Amino acid sequence: MLKSMQKTHQALEARIYIMGLDKAYRMVISNASPSGIRGNLGQELKMIFRFYPDQKQVKHANNLKKNLNIMDGFKGVPIFIADGLTIRKGNEEIVPIFFTKQDVEESWSKMCKHNPDQPPKPVIRVSNLLELILKMENSPKNFETFGFFPPSESVDFVQRENRKNPSSRIVPGIFQKI
Repeated sequence: MLKSMQKTHQALEARIYIMGLDKAYRMVISNASPSGIRGNLGQELKMIFRFYPDQKQVKHANNLKKNLNIMDGFKGVPIFIADGLTIRKGNEEIVPIFFTKQDVEESWSKMCKHNPDQPPKPVIRVSNLLELILKMENSPKNFETFGFFPPSESVDFVQRENRKNPSSRIVPGIFQKI
């Protein structure tokens, strides 16, 4: 992604920063901020942060949300939850929220190895990331047992970056069914 951004002359100085979802969310909901860059007319350019969905995941969301009008399609960043899938973290059971359908299916497969009586395919629900975060902010007690899990591709990226310059750590969970 970074290389494709740098191909355009407007994004030669583009960088990717590793940060948590909480910080990224705060940046997205904040007002435009000064960039320190001047436009062609000398005006101060502002930075606006946005979440952009992976189009492959949007396609998966559209397939899962069969009741959507085909003309409308899924809006926003899709997140995926498998009914009945939990992850044990210490003494807690967490309902994982995934950013990719593939990660949900892989986690379900791992859980099925320890619980072979489960169906081979999960029932996957899809929702919009920002809508879910707003619900979580408005009713935090209803979502105490939920947790976001980064895409496995992002975990791989962070691990590669850590080998170059240690800065962030992501620890995988243990998958179970309630």
